[in-house]
Amino acid sequence: MKCPISRRFKRCALGVGVILLLLGLFAIVQFHIKETNADLESKLCKNISSVYACSQAIEKFQLKRFGKLVKRKNKRLYLNIDSNKQVVIQDKILNKLQDNENDTLYSFRSFDKDINVYEVEIQYYESGALLLVNKANGEQIEVIGHIKRSPDKKRIISYNMDLQAGFDPNGFQILKLSNNHFIKELDVELKNWGPSNAKWINKTEVEIEKTIFSSHGETIIGTARYILKNNKWVQK
Repeated sequence: MKCPISRRFKRCALGVGVILLLLGLFAIVQFHIKETNADLESKLCKNISSVYACSQAIEKFQLKRFGKLVKRKNKRLYLNIDSNKQVVIQDKILNKLQDNENDTLYSFRSFDKDINVYEVEIQYYESGALLLVNKANGEQIEVIGHIKRSPDKKRIISYNMDLQAGFDPNGFQILKLSNNHFIKELDVELKNWGPSNAKWINKTEVEIEKTIFSSHGETIIGTARYILKNNKWVQK
């Protein structure tokens, strides 16, 4: 016996409702992941004044997400590399009882599967940097700060702003990802302004937010654009 039209409609509506519910849950999860990546520091470090302690709080959170790829054992980070290998990154501490200007501490930051690269934060005595590790072969390169990848996933811009203390670099770098290798294409040191943000306009053009520091604090004064022409980066 065939079901009445009304009953079939209810079943259909129920099926559609379940699908919409699943899609909604998936969207919420995806939003949460993206939102977490963007606001990780502000969410986890609200009551933390130490830069290193903040980095360790982020690492603790991220190890839960990427536990199959990254492990920490005491002062060592173990990053899984293709071909069943590992890269071991070890903290360098000369004296456990007091800070030393030659100490170097590492904290796992994230893994970007789209470019197959690990991000490890480096904490020096009075400055910091970011270590990128290629998961394909373990190749490493140190960059000056935040990274954002191009839309075609073949380049990275790294930028950092330090207009006051002068301990960290104030500028930006552009790297090319080619055959699982990092190739530095541009390295710019800035004096009159700092790069407070950066975004890719397309795969060969990047826009950098210009910020100055004055008695009124930090002020955004505009943007600078760089474009790739004849294999060279030039200001537009």
